[in-house]
Amino acid sequence: TPTTTHVQRKGSMYVAKVTETPPSGTPTRKGSVYQRSGVGLGVDSPGPDSPQRKQSVVKTLSGSYVNMPALTGGESSYGLKLGPSQIHPKGYRLTTARYGELKMGFVKIKGNVEVELICARNIVNEDCETPPDTYVKCYIKDGDRLRHKKKTRVVRHAAEPLYRQTIKYQSSDVFGRNIVIMVWQRCVGFEHNQGLGGTEVNLDKVSIGQPINGWYPLFPMHSYGGSDSDNSP
Repeated sequence: TPTTTHVQRKGSMYVAKVTETPPSGTPTRKGSVYQRSGVGLGVDSPGPDSPQRKQSVVKTLSGSYVNMPALTGGESSYGLKLGPSQIHPKGYRLTTARYGELKMGFVKIKGNVEVELICARNIVNEDCETPPDTYVKCYIKDGDRLRHKKKTRVVRHAAEPLYRQTIKYQSSDVFGRNIVIMVWQRCVGFEHNQGLGGTEVNLDKVSIGQPINGWYPLFPMHSYGGSDSDNSP
C-alpha cells in the first residue's frame, strides 16, 4: 500500500531499492522485505552476496554426496573421494569395501597424452604375509571395448609399490574417449594373473598444458568388464 511504501523508504533507502513491491505492514516488517530480496532465505538470513549464505549453500551441497559431480574429484556415498576427472563405474553400487588407491597424473602436450603412474597403496590386506608382485595396465575405452593396451614393469614384493613410470598415447587415439587403468598381481606357476582393481578417467577434462594428479580409488575388476587376463607379466 502507499502508506507502507512511504514508511519503508523513510526507514531505509536500501529496502526501496531492493523491491518494487514492498509488503504490507508496519516498519517492523523490514525483515520480511529482506527475506523477499534473498529469494526466500528467511527473516534472519542474509542477502545473496553475503558470505554466510554462501557457506550455507556449500554445506548443503557437501551434505548431499550423491549429487556432487564425480568429475571434479567429489565425494560419493560412503565417503569415497574420487580422483580428478574420475568416472564412477556405470551400474556399480558403492559398498564399504575398498580396493586400494592408485596415484596418477595426466597431461596433454605436443600431440600426446602422458599418463604418469606413480604408486599404489592399500591394494592388499594388512595381514598379507607375502607382498605381491604388481604392475599397471592402461587401455583406451572405445565403446564397450578396451584397446591400445600398455603396461608398466613389474614391481616385486611391495604392498605399496612405486611404479614411477610414464605411458604415452597419441591425442588422436584418446580424443573423445576415456582411459581405463588397472592394477594387476602377477602370479607364479600356472595361476592366472589377478586383477586387483581399476579406475576410469575422462581425458576430455584434461586441458592442454594443465596437468592434473591425485589419488584414484580402485573399483572391482568386474565393473570394467576386465575379461583380458593377460597372463604375461
